[in-house]
Amino acid sequence: MKSINVLFLVGILFFSVLFCGCESRQSTVVVQNSTPTGVVVAVSPSPTESPAVEGSPAAEGSPAVEGSPEAAQPLSKEVKKGGKFTIDLTSNPTTGYKWDLAEKIDEKIVKFISSEYKADEPQMTGSGGTEIWTFEAVGEGKTVIKMKYARSWEKDTPPAEERNIAVTVTP
Repeated sequence: MKSINVLFLVGILFFSVLFCGCESRQSTVVVQNSTPTGVVVAVSPSPTESPAVEGSPAAEGSPAVEGSPEAAQPLSKEVKKGGKFTIDLTSNPTTGYKWDLAEKIDEKIVKFISSEYKADEPQMTGSGGTEIWTFEAVGEGKTVIKMKYARSWEKDTPPAEERNIAVTVTP
């Protein structure tokens, strides 16, 4: 009887330690722009704010209340032709989710360069990090980069999150 109680307590302790690092995180997006001169400009909402997403009340024309997530819409970027910019998205691949392009990008205006994942420090089981997507402005015009946060094997399930980044490329 004692060994069953000990095994039960060890099991509870094991699962407590295993799941204590897992957390639900609000996605933060940082859009950075580097010009040919090397100047970097970053725009980021505060951790408690998330930008308007297509289909959300803010995107549907509902009035945005000052200080609300819909009021903070930094997901537009002006970039000079030839400049590179990054989109940084909070991510937690231990949940099976990852960011991906929701639609093909307009390659006459922007070109996908690379994406990489950087884990938060200190690295702990179940903790997340940031996916960094790099693009280059190759032609003048306006386009929208549509991103989705989903599990690759859940084809018939809507994404957990979506982000639309409006990009204007100037001469």
